Amino acid sequence: MTARSGGRRHGAGLDTAGLLLLACASACGRSHDPVGKTPFPSSSPGAAEGRARDLASDDRIAWLLAPCPHPEAFLADTGDPVAVLVSKLAHGQLDPLRQAKTELAQMGEAALPELRRFCDRERSDPQGAQHLLNALSVVGAMETHAGRDLLVAALGQPEETVRMEAVRGLARHAAPEDYDRLMALVPIASSDALTAIGGALETADRMRFEDDFVAWLAGPRQRASLWIGAAERVCDTSRPEILARFREIYPHSEGDLRFYLAAAVARAGDAETLAELRAALKDENPTLRSLVARALERVGLTREIAPLLWEDRDEALRALVARAVAALPPSQETTGWLRKGTDDRARSVRIACLAVLAERGDAEARDQGLLLLEGNRSDLEYGISVLRAAWAKDTALAARALDRLERLRSGQIQPVRVEVSTLDRAIAQVPLADAARALFERAQTASGDIEQLPAYRWYLMQAGNTGPVGRAWLRERWADEVDPARRVDIAMAGTYDKDDESRAFLLRITEDERSTPLEVLYAANLLVHQGPAATVAPRLKRVTLRIADPRVRPALNCLLWQWYGEEP
Repeated sequence: MTARSGGRRHGAGLDTAGLLLLACASACGRSHDPVGKTPFPSSSPGAAEGRARDLASDDRIAWLLAPCPHPEAFLADTGDPVAVLVSKLAHGQLDPLRQAKTELAQMGEAALPELRRFCDRERSDPQGAQHLLNALSVVGAMETHAGRDLLVAALGQPEETVRMEAVRGLARHAAPEDYDRLMALVPIASSDALTAIGGALETADRMRFEDDFVAWLAGPRQRASLWIGAAERVCDTSRPEILARFREIYPHSEGDLRFYLAAAVARAGDAETLAELRAALKDENPTLRSLVARALERVGLTREIAPLLWEDRDEALRALVARAVAALPPSQETTGWLRKGTDDRARSVRIACLAVLAERGDAEARDQGLLLLEGNRSDLEYGISVLRAAWAKDTALAARALDRLERLRSGQIQPVRVEVSTLDRAIAQVPLADAARALFERAQTASGDIEQLPAYRWYLMQAGNTGPVGRAWLRERWADEVDPARRVDIAMAGTYDKDDESRAFLLRITEDERSTPLEVLYAANLLVHQGPAATVAPRLKRVTLRIADPRVRPALNCLLWQWYGEEP
């Protein structure tokens, strides 16, 4: 799904590598920050002018000023973006292509008429296979099944890559009448293609898939790739005739096939088969024990494997069981099992159990997580793993964690055992406005570089990792900042999300009279990556027309042509 290169390409995304640099992915509560309205002192006007002159050499902006093929005025119609977005499937550069695919998939049925016209053209083009791949991936990603006809039509294309993209789409959207069409591909399909076809067959008609699977089990078992994973997918069947055949076949099978079929039979109430599986859980081979455990979990018999959490000698298997137990509904019984797991000699098992208990509100598990924050770097990271899901749900716990981290940083609890920057990255994981505020305050006095980034930018990047509530607090700081370069840092850190609030903030920057042209250019680049085109394109077109800066106006035109110019 590559696209033609050419012109300027968007630079790599913000690099927040490492566990402690990851943005908070969990949903965070919208706690009100009573101190968030107090503005911080801004930089002096003299400093602002100096920083403004440096913006043209800022690595996030300088590449946008490079020469491009289309610096002329962008006068294209932006009223209906569908045709433009579809055209990117054929000739768009990488980032516009990705965004076009995302937006078209989200549009659903509204995008299908133009996609059908596009596919009709590309099917008749000997060089159109790559373009068809792009279009089919869009249809496959849609929530609606209304584009199924495009996937079915592509099953007849001569290129296997195109047929397989259609098959992947039909794994989500296939209807019963597609079963025979998919089976017709089997004689000419490669091994990898057969596996993909198997998944689509199950979607098309689960009962026929089960029947054919049983027939394959009873036969010479040719084209085994077609049935890879089938036993795991259908072992939850409730059809008596299929279960009866599983009961006959599994004793003569091997490996995962044997145990998934046996688990299906045991789930249906066959005591003899269940006894065999229980005995297999005590086998000397840990790989075999793990396979049996996965099969029992898959059919809903997790309680059968729970004792392995404190009895089995294999750490990987105990961790597997801990995750399986964690997926069960909360109860006094499962809580007791997880508490046993917190005494495990293996840290991976302890952490898995503690994290679930902490999320469920267990006070002891939360205290252990908080205590881990006081250890070395490894302990600190494990403590965050234990608490992350819990503090995303409980702002009081998040506040306790933030207080603990701040007192560790200041040495109030003990001498600092890790680098200060490591503690600041940990603070950045706490989904509170107060965490963003603490990091923002440090940015005001920080100097030099941290991890090869200007200290102010580094701290703003960390503040942006504090989740939606922290980013919302950061966006409020933009109005008080007089330094254009620091406003760019706020724009960067405050818009990690692709949401209405981030989009409105960036549009405000592009349309605010005090924004310098280079700030407008930076915000515009963030906006085209945010989308949607229907909102962003007309607003940026108007903004560009009022920019007189001889460097920035051509750059904005280049951006508009690249993202919203209809490709030939």
